[in-house]
Amino acid sequence: MTDLAPVIVRIVLRYLSGALVAWGLLAPESVPGLIADPDLNAVLVAAVGGVIAALTEWAYARARREGGPT
Repeated sequence: MTDLAPVIVRIVLRYLSGALVAWGLLAPESVPGLIADPDLNAVLVAAVGGVIAALTEWAYARARREGGPT
C-alpha cells in the first residue's frame, strides 16, 4: 500500500485543485506545481494517515463506550 499512497494523493490533489479552480479559489497556473510537489505529497500522505488513525481510535472508543463489539 505504501507504493500506492503517493499515487492516490496525486489523484486526490488533481481533483481537489480542479474543484478549487472551478470555484475560483485557486489560479489555474499554480495547479501543475501543486500536483508535482513531492514535499506537499509527503505531507498529505502523513496527514491522511493521521486522520485515518484518529477516526479508527474514535470509532473504537465509541464502540467501547456504547458496549459494541471491539
